[in-house]
Amino acid sequence: MKKIYFFTLFLFFLLNGLSAQNTTGIKQPEMMLGEVKKADFMQAPYVDWYEDEYQNYTLDVKTLYNIKDKIKGKNIIVIFGSWCSDSRREVPRFIKILDYLGVDYKKVKFIAVDRDKKAPGYESNIYNIEYVPTFIIFNNQKEIGRIIESPENTLETDLQKLLN
Repeated sequence: MKKIYFFTLFLFFLLNGLSAQNTTGIKQPEMMLGEVKKADFMQAPYVDWYEDEYQNYTLDVKTLYNIKDKIKGKNIIVIFGSWCSDSRREVPRFIKILDYLGVDYKKVKFIAVDRDKKAPGYESNIYNIEYVPTFIIFNNQKEIGRIIESPENTLETDLQKLLN
């Protein structure tokens, strides 16, 4: 009788444990990965957060006027996570700044990373990224500065400091 009791108890826990393996978790939103283009932000599901930040951000045009000529010819790499709230806030704002400045998007590279800061086609941590978003400005293939995670003041003034 004791054996039957323990066997029944064993089966109960075994089957109960197996059923727990079949539960589904919360659905995670799609994640951009690898090199993307500006137009990719206008696709679902990214357009929702992108468009809201882009449209509602007020540019500091006085500061941008002072750097319009200084940014010409510079290469820019934007490393971000579409899953990251800081990236969802700062990347659309940065793109609005680039649009205002008339930056040639052939000189801008957007790299979407996963939560481990890795992207397909890129060596692990090639740019030594710890936080996203990271905006890296290059002049003649030499890094001149970064804005990491969120600006110290504003994107415009931080960009001005890098370009001076």
